[in-house]
Amino acid sequence: MSDYIFERVDESRYKDLSFLVRESFGSVKGYDYFKHKMDTGYLGVKHLGYLAYDSAGKPAAFYGVYPCMVEYNGVHYLAAQSGDTMTHPKHGGKGLFTMLAKMTYELAKKEGVQFIFGFPNSNSYPGFVKKLNWIHKEDMTNYTSAVVTLPFAALAHKFTLVEFLYRYYVRGIMTFFKSNKSFLVNSALKNSIGSVLHDSNFFKYKSFNENFLIDLSGVTAWIKVDGCLLVGDIELTSLQHFEKLWSGLKRIAFITGCTKIIFPLNPGCAWDKLLKGNVKAEKGMYIGYLDLQSGLPLENFKYVGADYDTF
Repeated sequence: MSDYIFERVDESRYKDLSFLVRESFGSVKGYDYFKHKMDTGYLGVKHLGYLAYDSAGKPAAFYGVYPCMVEYNGVHYLAAQSGDTMTHPKHGGKGLFTMLAKMTYELAKKEGVQFIFGFPNSNSYPGFVKKLNWIHKEDMTNYTSAVVTLPFAALAHKFTLVEFLYRYYVRGIMTFFKSNKSFLVNSALKNSIGSVLHDSNFFKYKSFNENFLIDLSGVTAWIKVDGCLLVGDIELTSLQHFEKLWSGLKRIAFITGCTKIIFPLNPGCAWDKLLKGNVKAEKGMYIGYLDLQSGLPLENFKYVGADYDTF
């Protein structure tokens, strides 16, 4: 690793993250995106991650985690979600992912983070489990419904100007469904089950990703339009309200041009039990975790779609 220099991420390096996203994934994430995503100062800690630079000073790889508060049996703990793992194509296969992750975990532990969790994709999963000792016991379940409509949401991604106008259209639609609540308690939380704390601070932080709290027949849902209608969480209610609630989501999907509704859930949480047998279930993201210093039963933590760092 003598050919590389490692630096902790900070405000001056957001442009390097944007460069890596473009070179690694062909995506555009500007300075403002990382400025807001990295702004976890409300928890007393931020910038948990490292960049690797080659001998010419060019960004080669990044690994970072995003702090969040979790709750277990009424007690709050500082945790962090793994996110934005990326390596420039020219620097793959050189062990940078593992090196940066281990450096980040040491930093996180010093900053008081109790454990790391995340939702690795099929490409990064082997590295997390085999090289970083993550534990994987289950996967998310995607409850999915198809919607017959013009595919505006998917098409908007392909053209910058169209997407810009489409976003304005979506915001306008959401004003008709806006909830009067400022946050929504995590539906996965209950006795002996831990979850990410969804309080007003968390909702304020997550607003950078443009998601919406909406009211559907008196029930509050947290959604995002991103190529499809993503459901982050829904206020707990009985199955008696299910048909009207899901019809409302389909109506919003129809008028926003989303051909699919996806509600990612951890098996065993409240909405998983309510939706099972009523909505098509598909395999979702892997769920993994690494205990740094908590001693908590991390297999007892449950997650919903709103917990994804990309929601």
